[in-house]
Amino acid sequence: MFGTASHESASLVEPAVCSTFVAGCATLTAMKFLSVREFRNHPGRIWSRLKREDLVVTSNGKPVGILIGVAKGKMDEALSAVRRARAAIAVSRLRRRAAGTGIAALSARQIENEIRAARKERSRS
Repeated sequence: MFGTASHESASLVEPAVCSTFVAGCATLTAMKFLSVREFRNHPGRIWSRLKREDLVVTSNGKPVGILIGVAKGKMDEALSAVRRARAAIAVSRLRRRAAGTGIAALSARQIENEIRAARKERSRS
């Protein structure tokens, strides 16, 4: 159901807005939440909402994905932007870990190993 993930009584017509939601290293402001159940039961409503806003999909009150509306003919551009964002997050994690452990710089091989490990971890989830 739209609203904060823990409110099953939230209305699809008047969604509640989470003022701040922290996800990893990014803070999302004013994101709309949608339960997997609501997505399954009212897909037509969801598709029309995607024309106006992006939605965080939740399962059992926990974020599991993001639905992003894509304009006609802009799929490649949107997918490229998502991939760039994921890469930027991976680089930020590497930099934080390197700074936290006192490592001034990582070699290209170490960076590649970190990326592989992150992808492997993501595929297990």
